[in-house]
Order: sequence, then structure tokens, then C-alpha cells
Amino acid sequence: MSEDIAASQLFENPFYPLQGPPRNAEERVLLEGYISAEKASSAKAVHRRLRNGDLQAMANANCADAKWALATCLKQRSAIELLTTFCMHEQRRLSHCVAAQTRLLKQVGWHKLPPSATDRERMLLAMEADKMYLHELDQQETQNTSPTSSDKE
Repeated sequence: MSEDIAASQLFENPFYPLQGPPRNAEERVLLEGYISAEKASSAKAVHRRLRNGDLQAMANANCADAKWALATCLKQRSAIELLTTFCMHEQRRLSHCVAAQTRLLKQVGWHKLPPSATDRERMLLAMEADKMYLHELDQQETQNTSPTSSDKE
């Protein structure tokens, strides 16, 4: 609750915890300390998020574009369109992406990472799985667009 109050005060007053711009060195030090504490808190939150060893969470993170497409579809459709199609194409794409990313993350050894693995090691594996997924998509697209023998005649 106090975080909500602090956040609303921050939006109303960018110099929070001061009433306005610092007027002396003591207020400047207070403001710099507050800003440093906020930066450290944000960095810690990002670090915790990156260290999350959960395979499913990383698979979902690698499918952010498919999640975005689904969210956009749901926002742009009328109520009738949502009832009839409910963005099935986008939902299938997201489901396929998460399943493939989970499989590929396991394939590159995500589940074998020791707890002491660095964020860089985790991100390299995630990027490798994503690269493999994009390669699979390219192969599928090539197979779907290549002419068949009946098309050549």
C-alpha cells in the first residue's frame, strides 16, 4: 500500500521525497540517495527476473511477439468477432511457440544449468533456443511455399 502512495506521489512530484527541486546540498544528497535506492531496487527486480530458472517462464519470454500479437488481436476485435473466432490463429501460434521453445530450451540444456549459472549463460541459452525456433519456422515456411510436382506441370 505504501508503494502505491509513493508511486502516486512520484508521478505528482518528480522530486519526491522533496516538495520541489533541491534548494541546498543537503536536499540534493537526500534526492540522490532516494534515486540511488530506487535504481538499486529496480536492478534487483530485473536481476531476480533474469535469474528465474523456470523453463516455462523463459519459454514464455521467448514468445513475447506471439503474446503481443494475441493481445493486439483481442483488443482490436469486435465482440462478435471475439465470440466467433476468439483470435484462434494467434492463440495457436502462441501455444505452438511456447511448446517449441520449451522443447528447444531442454534441447540446449536449460534444465541442466546449475543454480550458480550466470545471467549471461542463461540468456545465451535462451537466445540459442530462439534462434533454433526461428530456423524451424523458416523451414516450415519454405516447405509450405515450395511448389509441389503437380504445381510444376
